[in-house]
Amino acid sequence: MRFILFILLFTLFFGCGHQPSPSLETSVPAIENPLTLDLSFGDDESKLPSDYLLARPEDIAVDDNNNIFINDETKIKVYSFQGEPKAIIGRKGQGPGEFEWINGISVGPSQLIMVLDMYVVSLFSPEYKFISKNRISLPKTQMKGDSWYLADAVYLTENERLLYIEIEKNNYSPDYQENQMILNEKNGQIDTLINYPVKHIYIAGGSGWQMTFDMPFLSTFVWALASDNRIVYVETDKDVIKDEKNAFYDINIFSIETKAVKKLTRQYIRTPIDSKHAENWDEDVRRNSKIYQPVIKATVDKMKDVVAKEKYNHSLKRIKTDGNYVFAFLYLTNDKKEIYTDVFDIDKGQYISSLFFPKIPDVIKNGYAYYLISENKEYPRVEKYRINPKVYGR
Repeated sequence: MRFILFILLFTLFFGCGHQPSPSLETSVPAIENPLTLDLSFGDDESKLPSDYLLARPEDIAVDDNNNIFINDETKIKVYSFQGEPKAIIGRKGQGPGEFEWINGISVGPSQLIMVLDMYVVSLFSPEYKFISKNRISLPKTQMKGDSWYLADAVYLTENERLLYIEIEKNNYSPDYQENQMILNEKNGQIDTLINYPVKHIYIAGGSGWQMTFDMPFLSTFVWALASDNRIVYVETDKDVIKDEKNAFYDINIFSIETKAVKKLTRQYIRTPIDSKHAENWDEDVRRNSKIYQPVIKATVDKMKDVVAKEKYNHSLKRIKTDGNYVFAFLYLTNDKKEIYTDVFDIDKGQYISSLFFPKIPDVIKNGYAYYLISENKEYPRVEKYRINPKVYGR
């Protein structure tokens, strides 16, 4: 059955601020049959050597040539576009080209492969040859907090990389604050590109202990790297809320080279906040020691009051990029619980289409969506889906 959204005609533009929205009603159809299964691999012993069978895959990346990189068993397993085994990068250890615990992989625009091992970054060439390994350290001018965590990194060139960090300030205090930052490190010099103070952080704690709650459905920072060294990001607490039906979010396009920011604005349908959040918070109270329960309950009650006042989710859960195309995943779902997604072409500066994804892909690259699938089977697998060209306006 075709799903059609009836919404006010949106205004989409480059620039700053928000233009008044016309009152003309229009229908925005979601593209039918957006995904077609193209390939499934990783779990078939008859097709792969044992070293390439997936055991506990945790992350996936894809390069411009459609080679597939999977973090599994403290090594990077490399497959072709057809799921054929190509190479294994690294192994468990502490030496050059070895990893203690992998918590992220990325392939940058120059096809350099980055493997994140807590605060240690290993770099490999497009031919999978080891280049360097170094520990990330930040000067006090950037850190400015009690603790920090390196969440992600991507190499633009061998001498330039982006670092995505989370900084915590005033731990064990009612004045606790968290910032998410994107830094640009070039030839040893570090520049702060984006600094997002996280909103809706709630603290329950006392002497020597702390529980931190957040509300990503009301305030979150999502970002991805697009073509031509552009960072695409959304700060959902800056959604423009006019009333219960009319709301807008901004896609920000930040040029690393010029530091200029352009905006695309899109109207969205607001959805009620899920009552399961409150149920989960109540469970957090119950499962803790009775000594801490009154303090935690007081924080949970405060959060419930905020939810009762706000009522609705803000715009986005996540964004993904495929070259110059941006996929914005909203809280809106259909009766199959599929996720409504807006697609933009940032080169043209315009909205292109909308579709429903069964869930948010791990990667979107060159017109394909990739999922890591782990079920109660002997081996996990990768599923690769061809995205309908209509999604890209073709």
